[in-house]
Amino acid sequence: MPLNVSYEVDVWGRLRRGVQAARAESEASEAELRTVQLSLTADGATYYFGIRGLDAELAVLDSTLLARRQSLALTNARFTAGVDNEIAVRRAETELATVEASLFEAQRQRKGLEAALATVTGQTASAFTLAPRRGPLNAPQVPASVPAALLTTRPDLLQAERLLAATDSRLDAARLARLPTLLLNGFIGPQAADLRDLPRISDNYTYYLGGGISIPVFNGGRLRANQQIAQARYDAQAAEYRQRALVAFKEVETALADVQQTAAQLAAQQRALTAARQAGRLTLERYRRGLADYFQVVDADRITLNAARQRVQTQANQLRYTVQLVRALGGNWE
Repeated sequence: MPLNVSYEVDVWGRLRRGVQAARAESEASEAELRTVQLSLTADGATYYFGIRGLDAELAVLDSTLLARRQSLALTNARFTAGVDNEIAVRRAETELATVEASLFEAQRQRKGLEAALATVTGQTASAFTLAPRRGPLNAPQVPASVPAALLTTRPDLLQAERLLAATDSRLDAARLARLPTLLLNGFIGPQAADLRDLPRISDNYTYYLGGGISIPVFNGGRLRANQQIAQARYDAQAAEYRQRALVAFKEVETALADVQQTAAQLAAQQRALTAARQAGRLTLERYRRGLADYFQVVDADRITLNAARQRVQTQANQLRYTVQLVRALGGNWE
């Protein structure tokens, strides 16, 4: 009834390399989990800000709808009084119906984003609702530039780096497997030809301790082929890591440029909206005094509505680009 013991002395560090590879692969799995979490969080933020952008656009359409109804009432009154013709009434009805259609379309888009947000939060679309909020869309202040060291916090880059470290350790292990191996073995315990003699341990106790060296000589090139395979895997993983790093730099630069250019675009659109509103008020006043026809009022109102919608859409895009920047940096820019 012996207790057998076998131990391989890690002379060259082959087993240690295997442990290092397994640890690096475990860390890569953790980084992959964080990558999925970051992706879900960024998707949820994108859907949320998309909904808030549509809320702001719906507020614009609601106010425009009220103005169109007032304009239709004014046109009807002028037509009844014989000051205006029926064409102006029909144009006012057309503009009112167009705004109503745009309102329904924005509500449809909001429902779709609300369902998408419910999915990423683990809820059913039918049981999830997000109350409208008609507040301003304020994007956070983004630095003009970000240090490249922030890219090291990206979980996908960390995953690629850990996988590269694992393949490097596997490559070392495959190379060291071609070297001699030192083995220690032995046994210890009672040994007897008759079971009745086993209790007398002092008479039947035996042990053995020995060792040997295993030298790989004839293996048909298997170890050399394993090393070549490990080298090829390392080269592939190194290329994958370089590619991910280049993509990361591209995503950061693109998102940062989008945020900065959108801020400049938003300032220009605000000036355009201010001028359009002023022109609309002047045109309506001229129409009431009989100095302009209703077609000029329609054109001015349409320009004002387009400028207002473009401004809130740009604000929503600015928030979306900010989310993309945070995602490209691995979760934060600080």
